[in-house]
Amino acid sequence: MKHLGVSPDRKVYNAVIYALAKGKHVKEAFDLMKTMEEKGFKPNVVTYNSLIKPLCKGHRVEEAKVVFDEMLQKGFSPTIRTYHAFFGIIKTGEEVFELLEKMKNAGCHPANDTYIMLIRKFCLWHRLKMFSKAWSEMSENGLSHDRAHI
Repeated sequence: MKHLGVSPDRKVYNAVIYALAKGKHVKEAFDLMKTMEEKGFKPNVVTYNSLIKPLCKGHRVEEAKVVFDEMLQKGFSPTIRTYHAFFGIIKTGEEVFELLEKMKNAGCHPANDTYIMLIRKFCLWHRLKMFSKAWSEMSENGLSHDRAHI
């Protein structure tokens, strides 16, 4: 873009950071985030999610947690996308409900997609009581089961 005389904005930086991190070029993604800040574009929640999601998918959980903590320190609230990235790597039902509680306590309300993701996990894990609990919570929160193609 520079060779065309166009300067990137935060949206462009975020897209490239995500592409780099998704492509397992995490160091370059962090370097670009630093460059972005040096150019006067402060990271936002999208920037942090652009790092967290690929880190989680790449099983780099500790790094994702560090980015998450930095995001909180900078005053950003996690979004449903932030939590979904972490739900994707959780290994036990207990951890699922613990994170779900943290999510709700932070004021981020689970959506249909959240419950569907969790219900699928419980089915794969053969955790029928947890499946039932998530299904019931979904109903209690007024969410529709119509989209729950499990």
